[in-house]
Amino acid sequence: MTNKDFFKREHWSLKILYILGIIAFIIHLSDMGLGNKDYKILPVIAYSSMTIFFFRLALAQRREKSK
Repeated sequence: MTNKDFFKREHWSLKILYILGIIAFIIHLSDMGLGNKDYKILPVIAYSSMTIFFFRLALAQRREKSK
């Protein structure tokens, strides 16, 4: 299974979460904060969505190997 196949099989709500995480990560890296205290939540959103993605990808690959 490739990463592209994994992303195609994911539920639409998780795809939205992953895309929001990528956007939050880019905003966090480029330091384009919103000007108030909202900038502290962006890294949390970004890293948590990436963590969920990598754990689900690892579990899917482990399931494929066990077949």
